[in-house]
Amino acid sequence: MSIDSIRSRHSLSWLVLVLGLSIAAIMGVKRYLALRHEAELQAAIRQLRSEFFAEDYEGAALEGEKLIKQFAASSELKAWYLSCLARSDERAEARKLATEVVRSHPNDPWSWFTLASVLNVENSQDSQAQALAASEKALALMPRHPDFLWLRAETLFFQGRAEEVPAFVDRHRTDLQSPAELLVVKARALEYLGTRARPDQSKVAAAYAALEEARRIDPQNFEAYNLAGVYLTHEGLPADAIPLLERAVRLQPSSLSGHWNYWRAFNALAPTQKSAREAAVRADVDSMLERGGSRPKTLSFIAFQYGEMGELSKQRMIGDRLHVSGASR
Repeated sequence: MSIDSIRSRHSLSWLVLVLGLSIAAIMGVKRYLALRHEAELQAAIRQLRSEFFAEDYEGAALEGEKLIKQFAASSELKAWYLSCLARSDERAEARKLATEVVRSHPNDPWSWFTLASVLNVENSQDSQAQALAASEKALALMPRHPDFLWLRAETLFFQGRAEEVPAFVDRHRTDLQSPAELLVVKARALEYLGTRARPDQSKVAAAYAALEEARRIDPQNFEAYNLAGVYLTHEGLPADAIPLLERAVRLQPSSLSGHWNYWRAFNALAPTQKSAREAAVRADVDSMLERGGSRPKTLSFIAFQYGEMGELSKQRMIGDRLHVSGASR
C-alpha cells in the first residue's frame, strides 16, 4: 500500500471522527437547550401557580402575559395565567380566551381546567352548569392529579354545592402526598355552611381544625394562615388573627390579599391595642407601596389604608398618582 493511500485513509478517518464529534456536540447542545427550556418553563409554572394561591392575581396577570409569549405551547402555564387574569378584573377577556383554548384543544385536560377555573369567578346559572361540567371533564382526564382534585373541590364550593366538599375532600385526601390545599377548600366550605348557610358552631370549629391541619402538613401554605386570620377577624377576634396574618404576609410578601387582610385586622383592633402594632403596620404599608407601587388596584388599597391611619398627605399623593395613571390610558 502506498504512502499516499495510507495518508488518504488516515485523513478520511479523521474526517469521519471530526464529523461524528461535531454531530454529537450539536446534539448535546440541542439537548442542553431543550432541558434548559423545560426547566425555565417549570419555573414559570411554579411562579404563576404560587402567585395564584397567594391571591396575587394582579401581579401574576402582568407577569403571566410575558411568560405565555415565551412559552406559548404550554397549556398548563396558560391555565394559571387565565385563572389569575379572571380574578384581576378581566373576567370577560379571560372567559373568551378560555373558551378558545377548549375549542382549539378539546382533548387537553388543562383546557377544561382553564375553563372551570375562569368560570368559578362568575355568578350565573349558565356559568355554574358549565363550570361544574368542565371541572368534571378535567378530573376525568386527570383523576389523581392534585391540581385537578383541588379544582373539583373548589368548583363544588363556588358553584352552589358546598355541602359536598367535605366528603369529597375526605374521600380523595389519601390520594395525595400533601392534601393541604384540599383541606383549605374543605375549611372554606365548612365555614360557609356554619355561618352563612345555617349557623352551626361545630362546622366553624371544624373549619378552623381543617386549617390547622393544613398548616401542620404544609407550614408554607399561605391560604391556611390567611383564611384563619380572615375568619377570626370576622368573628371579632382581630388580636388573635394578626399573628396568623403576619405569618401569611411573610410567606407571600407580594400578596395584596394577605396585606389587606392584615391591615383590616389591625383596623378592627381596639384603640388601646393599636399603639403597640401601629409602627409595624405602617412599615408594612410603606413596603407594599415600594413593592407594588405601579399597580392600580394595589395603589387603591394602600391609599385606603393610609387614610385609615391618618396619613392623609400620602393618601392624596396616591390618589393623584392613580388619577394620572388613569388619564394616561
